[in-house]
Amino acid sequence: MKILCINCGSSSVKEAFFDDEKPAEKASPDAIGHRIVHGGPNLSEPVLITDEVLDTLREWVPFAPLHLPQEIISIEACKNKYPGVPQVACFDTHFHAKLPRLAKEFPLPHRYFENGLHKYGFHGLSYEYITSKLQLKGRVIIAHLGSGASLAAIKNGQPIDTTMGFSPIGGCMMATRCGDLDPGALLYIMRSENFTIDDMEHLLNFESGLLGLSGETSDMEKLLKGDDPFPVEKFCYSVSQSIGGLCATLGGLDHLVFTAGIGEKSQVIRDKICERLNFLGKFEVHVEQTNEDVVIARHTKRVINGKYRTN
Repeated sequence: MKILCINCGSSSVKEAFFDDEKPAEKASPDAIGHRIVHGGPNLSEPVLITDEVLDTLREWVPFAPLHLPQEIISIEACKNKYPGVPQVACFDTHFHAKLPRLAKEFPLPHRYFENGLHKYGFHGLSYEYITSKLQLKGRVIIAHLGSGASLAAIKNGQPIDTTMGFSPIGGCMMATRCGDLDPGALLYIMRSENFTIDDMEHLLNFESGLLGLSGETSDMEKLLKGDDPFPVEKFCYSVSQSIGGLCATLGGLDHLVFTAGIGEKSQVIRDKICERLNFLGKFEVHVEQTNEDVVIARHTKRVINGKYRTN
C-alpha cells in the first residue's frame, strides 16, 4: 500500500511517502494519512476521514488554533488533488486516551469532565514511535522538545501522565506558547487590558514563551548565541520542573529520553536540564530521533485494512 503522510505541526508542514511502513519515492498514493492534533472527546482512535469527521474537526478548531485550521486545509487540498483516495486522521491524543482518571480529570465540577473537558495530551504519535522503538522497561519520561514541547510519563510501556492538558497551550513553556499559568493572571490581563477571548488566545499561542521573554525571537539556536541567557534558562527550568513532577507520578526515574528538534539537536539544552536533576540519582539518558510519519503510515494502513473503526 502506497501511503502519503502529511504532518502539519505548529510551525511546519512535512510530507513523506511510504510503501507500507518503508520510505519510498513519491507516486500516486493508495491512501493518505494526516497527523491531526485534536479530535475532541469523540475522536482519538485513527479513523477514515468523512464529511462528518471533518465537521467534528471544524468544531474543535478553538482548542488547537495553531494546528487544526492548517490540518483541515491540508485534508481538503488532498481531497481535490487525489479525488477518491481514502484519507485517514491519526490523532496526537490517541496515545494518551487511556490515561488514569487521576491524571485526566481537572479539579473542576465533575460535569465538565463528563462533557469532555479534561486532559487529552498531545505529541502522541511521537511518543508512540519512541516507546515502540526503544521498548524501555520501568519508569520512563520522554521529553518532546521542539517548537511545541511536552513530556510524557510512561511506566512499563503504558502512558500514565503528560504535561499538555486540554489544549496544546499547557504544560512547559514553548517557542511562542506560555505553558501553564496561574488562571488568576489570565483573568487579571483580560480585565486590566480589556482583552477579548481572541486577544487572549493570540497572546497565549503566538506572543508568549521564548518569543515573549526575549522580545525578539523564538528560535532556540539564535537565543543560545544571543546576549540574554534568561529565555533559555527559563525554558530549561520549566522542563526540569515538569520532569520533577512526572517523577513524583512515576515514583522515580529509570530513563529520560530527549527527542524532537531541540531535544535531539541541542546538547547544551540537554545538559542544562539534566544538571537540575542530580537529586534524582542515576538514570539513563537517551537521545532519539522521532518519526511520526512511520506511525501515521502504520495507522493509515490499519484503518484501510479494517483493523480500526471507520466512522
